[in-house]
Amino acid sequence: MNEQLNLPEELKNNFRSLLRGMPVYMRNDKESLKTFAIYLKTGGMKLARQGIVVAKELHREELKLIREKRLQEALENQIRDALLAEENQNQAAPEKTQPEKIQPENNRPENINSENNESTETHPENIQNQ
Repeated sequence: MNEQLNLPEELKNNFRSLLRGMPVYMRNDKESLKTFAIYLKTGGMKLARQGIVVAKELHREELKLIREKRLQEALENQIRDALLAEENQNQAAPEKTQPEKIQPENNRPENINSENNESTETHPENIQNQ
């Protein structure tokens, strides 16, 4: 690996040291290795380590965004499925009609005095006369 990066002999040990501090996904990425080798050649160990820290942080942010996106998609799918299930349930179930309201006996139209809109049974004059 060091041979492919054309590192001088004095930097190979430093590069091996950097490799030990890198996550596996960075060690397997040739572009990342080339980038860190350039950092090592131009700015030394300090710049190369800073580059690794920044790359790790960027990777964490990317993973976080991916997780949030997957969670959002899962929530949207659950909501859509629930709405479809509710819609299918509403289509399958017949509409319920409410039973007719039964009027009390003294409020039926035949028991209402048409002159004063009061029931004949509960009219004060009728109650006293009974």
